[in-house]
Amino acid sequence: MALSDTWLKANTGKKIEKRFEKADRDGLSVRVTPQGKITFQLRYRYDRKAARIDLGSYPSLTLKNARGEGLRLKGKLEQGYDPRVVRQLEKQAIFNADSLEELFLQWYHSYCKENKKGHHEILRSFQLYVFPMDRLYQRFLSPQFLRRPARVQGGNL
Repeated sequence: MALSDTWLKANTGKKIEKRFEKADRDGLSVRVTPQGKITFQLRYRYDRKAARIDLGSYPSLTLKNARGEGLRLKGKLEQGYDPRVVRQLEKQAIFNADSLEELFLQWYHSYCKENKKGHHEILRSFQLYVFPMDRLYQRFLSPQFLRRPARVQGGNL
């Protein structure tokens, strides 16, 4: 029987004795833990081996979005790509994306210098106010920072 929003809402947070899984369609299923957490997963075969990948948890990921993500990854599978590798490469692309500073400097050198009279003031404003915050933001989103557990002592990280 296919999953529905009603079934998901009724079973979210509901304590049960043991973990179980319920199938939907197109390889999509949900895993329900004893604490009532519902996780969408995609089952597939790659290189003649059964595999599964977690897509996300309900209600953060809706049933409609989970089905869409499942179909997208199934499409990648039909093109010959392992969905686990596809997701990993997508995460790496986010971390390796150009920073705001790099994007601004590209724009500044290619457009702003030639077309703006006060381009020096624009650059200096970004150097003083925007780039320091961007560097701080990048530091907190670095893979090393996200992997290690934070120790809070005296209100400081």
